[in-house]
Amino acid sequence: MKFRTPHSALRILLLSLLTTYYSLLSAGEVRWIGAAQDKPQITTITVANTWAAGDQATVTCNNKSVTVTCGATMDTPAEVAAGLAEALGLTHHDASKITADMTLNVGGRELGEFWDFDATVSGAVITLTSRVAGVPYTVITSETTAGDGTVGAPTTASGDEATGKHHWDNAANWHTGVVPTSGDQATFTFGAVDVLYGLANSTPDISLYRRNGYTGNIGLPDVNESVNGKSYREYRAKRLVLPITATSGIQTHEIGERTSSLPARGTTYLDFGQNDGTLQELVVYDAPQANSQTGAGVQFYGGNDLDLYVYRGSVACGDGLATEGTSLGILQVKYLTNQANDAHLHIGIYGGFEAGAPVTLTGGRLTCAKSFSTSTTAEVHGGRLDFPGTVGTLNIRGGTVLLRNDSVATITNLFIFRGGNLDASQTESVTVTNCTLYEGATLRDPFGMLTPTNGYDFVGCQPADVTLEVKDSQTWTPSAL
Repeated sequence: MKFRTPHSALRILLLSLLTTYYSLLSAGEVRWIGAAQDKPQITTITVANTWAAGDQATVTCNNKSVTVTCGATMDTPAEVAAGLAEALGLTHHDASKITADMTLNVGGRELGEFWDFDATVSGAVITLTSRVAGVPYTVITSETTAGDGTVGAPTTASGDEATGKHHWDNAANWHTGVVPTSGDQATFTFGAVDVLYGLANSTPDISLYRRNGYTGNIGLPDVNESVNGKSYREYRAKRLVLPITATSGIQTHEIGERTSSLPARGTTYLDFGQNDGTLQELVVYDAPQANSQTGAGVQFYGGNDLDLYVYRGSVACGDGLATEGTSLGILQVKYLTNQANDAHLHIGIYGGFEAGAPVTLTGGRLTCAKSFSTSTTAEVHGGRLDFPGTVGTLNIRGGTVLLRNDSVATITNLFIFRGGNLDASQTESVTVTNCTLYEGATLRDPFGMLTPTNGYDFVGCQPADVTLEVKDSQTWTPSAL
């Protein structure tokens, strides 16, 4: 039977003790230096057999294809290879400017993906070489022929793979000369060399520590805009995979610093997988705010019973696929200097919570696409919480809670204290079983979307002592508590 600590102070204490113990047993700190030599990927494609007018040869990258249709005089493997190599490098598909006897659907350089490599030809062999050393690519081939003409599968010989200073899996990028292994702490302390490739790490139980002195990116954005203004949806692995050993793994990750003279820069993209280890946590002390090109400063997939603490910066999870969803244990959104604006955590449609997982918001903004568990207790001390509405107990001790749901939601116990504000002006039906208001509380329900099953209880105060905005033309019946 797996031992599971409760979501309480005991769990936090156990996490601290186990993390300390685990760090003492770890193989140690491995620092990123990004010093490897860049090498291009070299891939060959061999055209063979008999070709005739109307036959087609295709190279596809990221579901986009360059297809050559043979003319009457293009009937040998060498001629087809030369035509296909020409097509891959064209910035147009104007028939009057094509030298080979062929037509084509599109020039390769009209598509962003095909800017990542150059094509040359020798006889019937096409060679694709990374245009920028170190950048990998993936292509497939196909043909449609009346005879037996073939466009061979792309082949990359051993040693011809792309590698270099941007590859996680290159040992020369680590100060120990060894890629981090299980139990190691991968530390990013200084420099600006991005970690872009080799992200599909399969070694479990590696902790990630990122300090403000490191300004590079870890992972790839969803849209690649690196070549000649020809952007495309990124098809390579985009997030650094940091799996945890099922049932027994322990992982802690830290992004940024509580105090630093350096601003947080660079985006971090992570994938924690779906295994549920003993304990795992992510602490974001400082991260960049979101921008229109790269999104949130920290973006992650996965994490099963992951404890999450956000102090400053923009963080997003739960926006991938259902199979990449996140299940949070303890969740705390805090602040360092600016209570209202330091932190912003967005939890998408595939982000959820362990049963009974506590949620605490002391500052910043927490936006949830899905409701909490009916056994969840949410504490709001400041900042702003946007969520659909369902929760077990909601204590609003300060700040604002904005309900946004398009279906039925339920709150079992609602407490609004002095300085707390509940705004139900942008929601649909929410049933509140028990609603307790204290002096100085604010409740806005101008359209009557709240249904207080047991009415509104005024504790230690009268209705005049709270700000209560409700729908017109209602009957109020006073009664003793």
